[in-house]
Amino acid sequence: MKYFDLSLGFQRKWNSTEIAHTMCSLGDIFLETNSYDKAEDMYKKSLVTFRKNDIGIAEAYHKLGIAYWKSMNYSKAMESFSKALEIKIRLLGTKTMSGRCLV
Repeated sequence: MKYFDLSLGFQRKWNSTEIAHTMCSLGDIFLETNSYDKAEDMYKKSLVTFRKNDIGIAEAYHKLGIAYWKSMNYSKAMESFSKALEIKIRLLGTKTMSGRCLV
């Protein structure tokens, strides 16, 4: 955790995409340690940090959906999964989505 915080401090000097990816990675750690509220917070912060048409937004929504799902907030999970799918289709097209399952 100390090193992620340190990395985040350095990345504030860099672009928003790198910061957002670091926030997602921190969210992943919180998710794996069953700290779902903290994971949700990190994923939400990454969503406002990614640039508008960055595919990372879709990944952050997907991960946020997993955090909601694990905390048994199924309606918010489905909402996040749907947003992730919508963004991926918009940015990548439907052909790239074959074989992928969000839930």
